[in-house]
Amino acid sequence: MRRVTSSSEINLGYVGRLSEEKGVLDLLNAFSKVACANQTVKLHLVGEGPLREVIETSISASNFRERIILHGHHSSPFSVLQEINAIVVPSHYEGFGLVYYEALARNHVVIASDLPSFKILPKEKKVFFFPAGDVAQLENSINQFIKNSMKINTIENISPRHTYSSETKMASKYYDFIEEIENA
Repeated sequence: MRRVTSSSEINLGYVGRLSEEKGVLDLLNAFSKVACANQTVKLHLVGEGPLREVIETSISASNFRERIILHGHHSSPFSVLQEINAIVVPSHYEGFGLVYYEALARNHVVIASDLPSFKILPKEKKVFFFPAGDVAQLENSINQFIKNSMKINTIENISPRHTYSSETKMASKYYDFIEEIENA
């Protein structure tokens, strides 16, 4: 994992549909508060959806527009996010939560709403949970991540990210991950 120090840039990422239920507006609100106190933090948004224009307007009106990057849709979103320090999954509800589990499988730290579908792996050390829809707690979780980022990013035995260069390798990784969940 990329190490984060107090003098380095901190990159947060979001992957998903730009829609109300995904909590992306909550993320923008929390980020604007975090960005006031931390000049090194950036937010990368990967996805498309019905809130794109609202998000573009919000970014344009923001004092932090140079630190919020809207990447749009990508067929391989995690390739855009190779230098991300944490993936934020602020969903209000989810069925399975593919982005959450793919981020964990790729060894990202995850900041996620505390939905039941995200709490299958109880011993996961790289997740900061917050109550779904609670912007203040999302802000707090992001700040906790920033505060603890050195400790998290030096966890031993973390495999390299983004080494799943084929669908077959990623499918195999999902299979192993599902077996781990079933045996937890």
